Amino acid sequence: MKKYHGITLIEFLITTTLVVLALSIAVPSYKTYVDNARVTTTSNAFIGAMHLARSEAIKRGQPVSVCAAANTQQTACTTTGNWANGWLVFINTGSGQPANTASIIQKHNPINGQNGIASAQSILTFDQAGASATGTESLNIGPISCSQSHAKTQAITIGTTGHINTNTISCQSQSG
Repeated sequence: MKKYHGITLIEFLITTTLVVLALSIAVPSYKTYVDNARVTTTSNAFIGAMHLARSEAIKRGQPVSVCAAANTQQTACTTTGNWANGWLVFINTGSGQPANTASIIQKHNPINGQNGIASAQSILTFDQAGASATGTESLNIGPISCSQSHAKTQAITIGTTGHINTNTISCQSQSG
């Protein structure tokens, strides 16, 4: 009598069902993990720019600002509060715009199309003492859409002394 090696159709169907069941549980959790990682990456880059601006203001003894870039070439600031084109760290001579390309300390590329920054301000300035020249400012970094997601939003507050504080809050949709 011949022995057959392999699996039966029933064994194959049971295994396939278990794999599909496991994936249906794991994939949504992984999507939330990826969404939260994107928010954290954008938030860390923005906070890094704020720390750079503050330390440069103290080091140079003059105001340094972080502003929302007006375009993808990142040569000027916008006044609309739209941070989607990235941001600039620059020496602020009082105009609220970089005087020239030499005054730009750092440029940050446009942010991930799935995240947004919500802020009433399009420019944040630190004075020569490292304090916030624009007073206490708050902004949120998070997904543009929170539908079917358990992603978190990062709430960032810049105090009048220049101290930067972050809190993780439940998802709040952000505009570009």
